[in-house]
Amino acid sequence: VFPCMTVHFDVGRPKSVKAISEAMKNHQLVFLVTQTDATNESPDESELYKVGTIAIIRQILKLPGDAIRVLVEGISRAELASMIQTDPYFVAEVCEKVFVYENQNKSEMTALMRKTISTFEEYITLNQKMKL
Repeated sequence: VFPCMTVHFDVGRPKSVKAISEAMKNHQLVFLVTQTDATNESPDESELYKVGTIAIIRQILKLPGDAIRVLVEGISRAELASMIQTDPYFVAEVCEKVFVYENQNKSEMTALMRKTISTFEEYITLNQKMKL
């Protein structure tokens, strides 16, 4: 999830469901980061990447069982500053990050942008749910 991007995903882990439910009661903000090992069902702080996205929860939908589908909109990039709480769900202090790319090689940036657009266009053709 990146800033200005709206995405939905399913949440099934009890710890994550509790975090989403608590966020909905309060400010609707969540900090989304990926795990270093996606197969680990119970990661600790050391198994989470430090940079992620602050997102606002736009909608939740209860699914069969205890899972929920969450619609979020990315607000800004952020970095994990400290973990305040780990049980019954993670609560963290994060610092919003503004990434400034100065003195970048313009031709390299242009090539990277072309490659990103090309890869995204390929993704769209493979993902039938996404339309331009």
